[in-house]
Amino acid sequence: MLMPHNITFLVRRRCQMSNNCACDDRSSHRTRRLRAFELMLIGAALCAGAHGCSGHSCKEIGCPPPGVDVVFSRALDSTRTYAVSVVADGIASTCTVTSHSTKGCAGAAIWTSSQPAMTLTGQRLQPGGFAGLRVFGDPSSVTLTLSDNANILGTGKFDSIGYTGVAINGPGCGACSSASVSMNVP
Repeated sequence: MLMPHNITFLVRRRCQMSNNCACDDRSSHRTRRLRAFELMLIGAALCAGAHGCSGHSCKEIGCPPPGVDVVFSRALDSTRTYAVSVVADGIASTCTVTSHSTKGCAGAAIWTSSQPAMTLTGQRLQPGGFAGLRVFGDPSSVTLTLSDNANILGTGKFDSIGYTGVAINGPGCGACSSASVSMNVP
């Protein structure tokens, strides 16, 4: 890569070979133009190294399916089977959730490992099990009932769900619509 002092040396060397003394005069117009050219080359090199001159680059993560994350107050045992009843904007569905599947649901189970995790909107998920359910679509109201062997573990009713745009691909790269609500599971 040519550095500014290398460019200056090359131009001075060419001037000396042509016996043009004005080239070595630091105050000459030609030297000032050379300095401006050097700065322009440095700026172009820095800009190219930063993946373009737009000031930022977008990640290509893509948006998850639209929906609302119903986050439980505690993670549930991953070895058990749960029955989930969801009513989203008046449309009811019931499903069975195990660590391997979410059969018949209008959404997908959110499973966590022992490591901390968060929803797209920044809500903390409880580690170590069945931590919530993502209800697909963009419902404005959701009622979710969670059971284990016919024992109701918790019910959450959420009206007027507020969605936010989350720029997961970077600022100025579009936003993914998402929402999350908390459900108490004693």
